[in-house]
Amino acid sequence: MKNIFINIGYPNTASTSFKRNLYNNHSEINYLGIEKGRWIDILNLKNKETNLLLLYVNYYILHSSIKIFENNFKNLVSIISLIKFEETKTNLISFTGYLNPARQSKQQAFSEYNTLKNNNYNFESLELLRIDYDLFLDPKDIFSRLNRLFNASKHKKKIKIILFLRNQTDLFKSFYNHFNIDLEKVFNRPITFKKIIKQIENSSNIKTNKIINYFNYFKVYNDLVSEFKEDNVEIFFYEKFKKNNERFIIYFSNFLEINQNESIKLMKNKIENRVFRHKDGSFHKDSNLILILKKVRFIKNISKIMNENFKNFFIKFLSREIIKYSNYEKKIIYNFYQNSNEKLSNKININLKKIGY
Repeated sequence: MKNIFINIGYPNTASTSFKRNLYNNHSEINYLGIEKGRWIDILNLKNKETNLLLLYVNYYILHSSIKIFENNFKNLVSIISLIKFEETKTNLISFTGYLNPARQSKQQAFSEYNTLKNNNYNFESLELLRIDYDLFLDPKDIFSRLNRLFNASKHKKKIKIILFLRNQTDLFKSFYNHFNIDLEKVFNRPITFKKIIKQIENSSNIKTNKIINYFNYFKVYNDLVSEFKEDNVEIFFYEKFKKNNERFIIYFSNFLEINQNESIKLMKNKIENRVFRHKDGSFHKDSNLILILKKVRFIKNISKIMNENFKNFFIKFLSREIIKYSNYEKKIIYNFYQNSNEKLSNKININLKKIGY
């Protein structure tokens, strides 16, 4: 049997494009999930039952206390042992939630619990939830649980880790744009992009500090290497994917041991979750008024003939929030991760500054 590959993230690094177009469609990949909520992904998934098994295991990895995890360890190992890996294909699991701090809320845990319960996966009780959600699980603890479970299962093949990186200034803005509602659940109150940047500058909030440490690439890479060994952890850069799509796909296909020509055909010009950006690079969050107006047919027709600059000004003026860095704020993020990125550059012998880190 070929190696087992696990793409652990990060989110907002073209992960949806790879899942929908490459992982789930390549003839030489046995894609096992993990999908939770997007109906389009679950509908197209070929291994729905395996997907639920992995969701069940992941629930304990991300949301259980140490005691509950250890009490259920043997049961979780037996579940992993039920997964049908194919002998002649690349067996691949993809779940960016491992490196997504927005999943560290009680609401996310309850949502996953209900998904599994509705599919007849029963737990002892909701008491398995971690009590203190102010202190996130460290990524190192998540990697340790994941590695221990697979090592103890009957599947004795190597685990190969896929780690997608994107420079933190771009990633953090895109991450907030996609997951700001989930982050509000983590904070248990409304939060804004500007406020989080201010908290980063002053190191004034425990939860903010936990969130931004998820994007400390040097630490995360070292944690992965300590669990899975250096030869089994491979870094791929989002910037290289954007700059030369075809060259990237060839390199990535060789790593996955799959046919590169089929990969190129499946991934050519495929970008999912394309988000509208203004010319200055900012995103905007629609106000309730804008959301209502977008549903009105008359407004839709007017917007088609409206001057583009005026339409953008109007939308931004009524936005609930504009997600944008000032030069000073961008420097705060860059400086925060500069030392970590330099250490990673030296560790992997790649000049990350040349690609925007």
